[in-house]
Amino acid sequence: MSENEETLWKGKPSQLINFNNFLLSGIVVLLIIILSIYLWGWLFYLIVFPCGYALQKWLILRSYGYELTSERLRVTTGIFTKSFEEIELYRIRDYSIVQPFFLRLFSLGNVILKTSDKTMPDVTISAIKDFIEVKDKIRERVEILRKEKDIKEIDYT
Repeated sequence: MSENEETLWKGKPSQLINFNNFLLSGIVVLLIIILSIYLWGWLFYLIVFPCGYALQKWLILRSYGYELTSERLRVTTGIFTKSFEEIELYRIRDYSIVQPFFLRLFSLGNVILKTSDKTMPDVTISAIKDFIEVKDKIRERVEILRKEKDIKEIDYT
């Protein structure tokens, strides 16, 4: 990070994205418990699989991190091996917000960015609070950086 660069926002996706996985795991755990009580007691040991599945989904989403600085967006992923992707803000071409019904219930939303970056042409900042403010911060910084660096976008359609 350069000395002029400052962090504007940091965030992580909400675990609500995993609601279906957690619900499914809970139902399977309940089914295993019921079957182990009334039929075969050894089935109780199978409880490890749905619990492990839910834990894996939780860890994967927990490892995601977003950091918006005055010059770039950093996306961090990975449980054991961390991966860091950076997108220069001036490469962002378009922004949109998607707020699925389930996320609307909890005032969460997704910010979708279309970029000219080769490694990450589409970036989704998933299930975050204050998604409109984050999108506005990104848009504002993109415009400032494009003017500072005298970058013009040419659309070949």
